[in-house]
Amino acid sequence: MFGGETITPYVTLKYGLTQDFFEAFQSLTYCGIEIPLVLMRSYHKLIEPAVVTWSSQTQHVRKRHVYPTRSFEALQKVLDRSPTPVSHAASPSRRKSVLLPGRLAFLAVRSLSRHRVILSVSNMYDLKGIREVRLPAHFRVWHLRSAMKQVRVPASHFDRYRKLALQLLADQQHHPLFQQDFFRKWLLQQLPGAMKLVRTTDHFLRRSSVRVILDYDTTVVPGEVWSLLSKKYQLPYVYLQYHMPMIYPLFPFRADYYCMWGKHYREWLERHGVPAARIREIGSIRLEGTTRGKWMNKKELCARLDIPAHHLVIAFGGRTDTRSNERFLRWMVNASTDLPITIVYKPHPKHPHPYDHIIGHYAHARLFPADLHLNHLLSGMDMLATFHSTTGVEAALFRKSLISLHVKPHDDYYDHCSMFARAKAGSIVHSAEELRTLLHALVHDEQRRAQQQAATRAFLADMIRLPGSPAKRVNVLVSHLISGKLP
Repeated sequence: MFGGETITPYVTLKYGLTQDFFEAFQSLTYCGIEIPLVLMRSYHKLIEPAVVTWSSQTQHVRKRHVYPTRSFEALQKVLDRSPTPVSHAASPSRRKSVLLPGRLAFLAVRSLSRHRVILSVSNMYDLKGIREVRLPAHFRVWHLRSAMKQVRVPASHFDRYRKLALQLLADQQHHPLFQQDFFRKWLLQQLPGAMKLVRTTDHFLRRSSVRVILDYDTTVVPGEVWSLLSKKYQLPYVYLQYHMPMIYPLFPFRADYYCMWGKHYREWLERHGVPAARIREIGSIRLEGTTRGKWMNKKELCARLDIPAHHLVIAFGGRTDTRSNERFLRWMVNASTDLPITIVYKPHPKHPHPYDHIIGHYAHARLFPADLHLNHLLSGMDMLATFHSTTGVEAALFRKSLISLHVKPHDDYYDHCSMFARAKAGSIVHSAEELRTLLHALVHDEQRRAQQQAATRAFLADMIRLPGSPAKRVNVLVSHLISGKLP
């Protein structure tokens, strides 16, 4: 989710090194696209250990490299580097199709069925998304891997760009990062694949009828390339918020339009340099209709998990971090001891550890069954304790109140973990003692429970635009972009 308001030493160093990378290797331009821009996400993963170490060693950094602390607007100017538009791009009258990833096939079927639609497949999520819906006959599916096998890059191109890369590396012998052997190996390994990706996607866009590109994550291949090629061929590129992302991965802001969940995201983007005219509050395409369906009520959930009917049921959603999960799970079970409360732990999908060594020692703790849909828990519980998660928003949609656990972790380099606390999402807890006091009040004070519920409702109102259909709002924007008549 979105980060804080300050540019930390970590951010300063990370994007300073990013600017260095862009400028030092900008001549590695293929099909009009600077290859370093395509490699940015991979580059960030490569330099992460160095950035973490160096950003905590101020004097060490100053001796090796100095970067000014700049505003987001200043960073945007030096990192955007959009390609030069081509004058021979196909006329808008020939281009009528909408391109979007297969993961968003549900959206295409729901609201874009009157348009020509091309669904791109580049990963398992795209395949899964397409298989879960019935596509109209006029929809087309484009497979990136198959296309890359069909598009040929001459061997002479690879040889020429490898030699150029070696020359550029030789010019960077005094740079603290580019002089390192691991960086040299990484660049030479990444270069051929990036060239192939650019040539393939460029070939497709140049010959296709695509008029508008929709995407939900530029960090997923080929998202970054689509955003760059859209500038080259002067095609509107629309970012659709799918996850509850931290905004930093969207940086630099190249999209022509940002379709965001609601007020909080819109205001953050505006404060960090994105013009208001490029932002749309549409609600959540992912969470639209979340509460529909037959889900367990509290009585049914208590029966399934053997929870006393008079207990307050508080769910706790885990993270992917073992240390945090153990710490806060102990907070929860210890704070609720001797109170009529049952804690139901729901592991994170990417970290299914059951923590039996904790849950098994407390009669009032339960592990949520892996075979049950999350919505059964959200529907049947009384409230949710969370850090900062999409699950928290889903719980609020089910009209369940929130307990926001706010303790800054050591690796919160973007200050995004404070988002729920800054947004006043329910009751904010900073320590085990505060949690114990809060739970005691929630059990014995009906007014305190009402206050927590009211705070959660206010949080939801600012987080997601309600009511109305996000899918229909996307369709309206796409229709106007295809016709060339913006609302």
